[in-house]
Amino acid sequence: MSIPVYSIVGYSGTGKTTFLERLIPELKKMGLRVAAIKHDAHEFDVDHEGKDTWRMTKAGADVTCITSATHAAVMENRPTSIESILMGLRDVDVVIAEGYKQKNYKKIGLYRAASRRPLAEIQGEFLAVCTDTPLDLDVPQFKLDDYTAVAEFIRDDMGKLPVRHELYGSVQVKLGRKGPEAGLAFGKGLVDLLEGIDRSGSINHATKEMGMAYSKAWKIINNAEAKSGLTLVEREGPGGSRLTREGQDLVHLYRELSSHAQQAVDDLLAGGLEELE
Repeated sequence: MSIPVYSIVGYSGTGKTTFLERLIPELKKMGLRVAAIKHDAHEFDVDHEGKDTWRMTKAGADVTCITSATHAAVMENRPTSIESILMGLRDVDVVIAEGYKQKNYKKIGLYRAASRRPLAEIQGEFLAVCTDTPLDLDVPQFKLDDYTAVAEFIRDDMGKLPVRHELYGSVQVKLGRKGPEAGLAFGKGLVDLLEGIDRSGSINHATKEMGMAYSKAWKIINNAEAKSGLTLVEREGPGGSRLTREGQDLVHLYRELSSHAQQAVDDLLAGGLEELE
């Protein structure tokens, strides 16, 4: 099933990027997984001169990638269509694009009277517009700063689309020897905790974000390390903690397995089991 795409379109000066910056958090509050894509009419470079990936690209790599336990970047060093990018996206519910006004995606127009420019000319019709003055258009109109209402509008419009079948529960992974008592069986709870530590650099901060007791977090980590024989977390400086390479690898393994499991569910249902919904 294709991921729905909503393009935010408007001429320069209407505040498209600022609008997306405020809209995305509202969509996230609704539990939606969001991908953001920007169209740039000019040349750009996201890499940094002298860095390893920059050197690989300058050496002639057609595609350059960099990954860690929590992030990844793929740089296509050749012309790449948005259609190709969309085909490679996984585990997101909606794509919010800036630009692409001539593509056949649902479009939300931005109009700001002070810019003294009309609504952008687009392919097709507007699904809605955001404006600081009423316009003579027979489509829903929102204030430029009413991000919550626009997010709700997108969510409701998505409700008209085919339902994505979520993987029930979460993937459970077991590491170690065979047998019911051997090795470490872990799931989303441990991985969320490890990701929180990696993101914040502190077990204390991670537990506050998750609403978990500090002592419980240490109990989970110590139990996981004892059963797996791995060192997942190490202290760093006064009050700080960070993931070891083994901890990062465990998080990456879990996310990869979860992604493959969800894709298998999507493929299975797309093959004719929609009636089970």
